[in-house]
Amino acid sequence: MRDLRKNKTKTLLANALMKLIEEKRFDDIKLYEICDNALVHKTSFYNHFEDKYDLLNYLIQELQKDIFMNLKETDDLELFYIIIAKAYINNIKQNAKFYKMILSGNDIASQILLSNIHNDIQTKLDHFQTTVPNNYMLQFYISGVIAVINEWVLNGMKESDTEILQILTDI
Repeated sequence: MRDLRKNKTKTLLANALMKLIEEKRFDDIKLYEICDNALVHKTSFYNHFEDKYDLLNYLIQELQKDIFMNLKETDDLELFYIIIAKAYINNIKQNAKFYKMILSGNDIASQILLSNIHNDIQTKLDHFQTTVPNNYMLQFYISGVIAVINEWVLNGMKESDTEILQILTDI
């Protein structure tokens, strides 16, 4: 029963943060706003998270669980990046306002998002054998894919997901 209550509280706080991020920059959000929106006491917040940055990290990890849960396995590195890009694009479309606010700011929130993306993909990339060290390969591909997706999001996602994937494939 305790785990159920704990998970419910975390979900309430994460949903409240997501809603607030859709309305204003992460740096401008105050802890009391998160708690008020979640209908959770500040003490309960601190039972689950250290601060709002820890909550944001949790929220991003929860969103990314959906991305990585259904990824197809492949031994083709280029196909691997396209599969991941497609999964991210689908997730971004489902949470467009959230990602637009995160990606449009040059604050700690965008850094936390990018760090999570890098870490998650790095763990998946480790099983590929390449002549180039994985850390350089990761930086090269992920930076490019993230830049293209970021541009797409900030420009209002005018292209369809199929068109943006074709752009990434063509590059």
